[in-house]
Amino acid sequence: MAALSAYAAKLLLDWMLAGGSAPTRPPGQAVGLSTAVPSSVAGSEIATGSGYTRQSATFASAASPAGSASNSNSLSFGPFSNACTVSGAQV
Repeated sequence: MAALSAYAAKLLLDWMLAGGSAPTRPPGQAVGLSTAVPSSVAGSEIATGSGYTRQSATFASAASPAGSASNSNSLSFGPFSNACTVSGAQV
C-alpha cells in the first residue's frame, strides 16, 4: 500500500480486517499543486500567500477494473503573485 497515505491505509485495513468498520468520507475533495513530487508523507504544497488556493473537485466513479478516475469539473489555478515550478498535484 505504498501509494496510499498512512491514514488511508489504516482505514482500508480496518474496513477489510476489523469487522467492516466504515470510514467517514470527507465532506469534499480538492486538488492542490506541489513544488515537489508529492508522497504519502509529504506534499510540499504551494504557499497560499502566493495567490494560490486549492480547487474543489468532483470525481466520477472509478473505471472498472479500478485504476483511474476523472474529475467532472475544470480546475483553474492562479494568478500567482510569485513565480514557482509545479512538480505535482495532490488530491
